[in-house]
Amino acid sequence: MWRSRAIPRALQLAYEDARENHPRIDVKFSDWHDRVRLLLTRRAGREDSALFEALVAATYTSDLYLAIGCDLGHADAWTRLLELYESQLADRAASLTVGLPKRERFVADFLAAIFRETKNDGPFATRIGTYDGSASLRTWLLVELHDKALRARQRLESVHHSGTREAVRRNQSTDSGALIATAMREAWDAVPNDIRLVLALHVGDRLQASTIASITRQSISRVRNKLQFGLESIRGHVQQHLEGHIPPQFFVDIQMWFEHALDALLRSARPRPPQHLGIPEAASGQRGGRP
Repeated sequence: MWRSRAIPRALQLAYEDARENHPRIDVKFSDWHDRVRLLLTRRAGREDSALFEALVAATYTSDLYLAIGCDLGHADAWTRLLELYESQLADRAASLTVGLPKRERFVADFLAAIFRETKNDGPFATRIGTYDGSASLRTWLLVELHDKALRARQRLESVHHSGTREAVRRNQSTDSGALIATAMREAWDAVPNDIRLVLALHVGDRLQASTIASITRQSISRVRNKLQFGLESIRGHVQQHLEGHIPPQFFVDIQMWFEHALDALLRSARPRPPQHLGIPEAASGQRGGRP
């Protein structure tokens, strides 16, 4: 039996919210609790009381309501929850798209995409993708928004820099890749152990950030700060040790790679170096922990 003293406030609030919004459906708390337990532990792949308590404690009230509402067949649960985040998403989208052409259209299209129905029958499907429940809905929406804004900015940058990049490819010497790889290995050795651990978990191994997001959500910003600091430390070290050895444009490309690597971490993907830099895979986050 689940210990009553361990019932998180969020679980009780979510239950009350579901009852208030759907008064015609009478669900006992014990039955509702069992349904939550089954849903969350199935999602985590383990039937474990301690894990269940940790998952519930780290889950937002609104996400519990979404999970149970959709599971009980409430067709409006998804729309009601999206409406809670609409203004936050609009503000964030406006700040991410400063300097982009047609930014008002970008914001409007993104908001329309999350509300628009798809041919997919699943209750968590939108035009931008399907919410898998591995992180909070708010986190998932913000990551998708960040990813979409990043792609729009990259398309704009590619137009401006395509000619420069071609010149860099033509002028690259065969030794540049080895120089960069050596500098990155030295930079990795200079990173503090605690930050190296965070980088290794997110870059060097297959462990995805989304796998642990439900449990570590309260500290995710601290983890992200460590990632940013670690990548910036390596970037600074690389640039310092390669001055005079490679064309200046390479520093721009290296900077862009590290920025893209950090964005990739938010999307739980392993960052890959741009091919024209000639950085060996082992030096960019493959096994062995070399970022």
